[in-house]
Amino acid sequence: MKKGNLENRLYKYSIKMLPGLVIGCFIIGYFLYFAVPDVYMKLVLNPYMIVEKNEYWRLITWIFSMPF
Repeated sequence: MKKGNLENRLYKYSIKMLPGLVIGCFIIGYFLYFAVPDVYMKLVLNPYMIVEKNEYWRLITWIFSMPF
């Protein structure tokens, strides 16, 4: 199998602007952290809140939280 064959087959499923989207989400999360800290704390991935409080949106919105 050629080296680029798998890449060529999966290219149509790729997200073209993925790095820009991730950086954009981090920037939005950064501004939320300083502007409205209470809203930012609702976005953070917290397993306890997911299991006990049924806050399932945290499984998706954690991408807005800053990586520190």
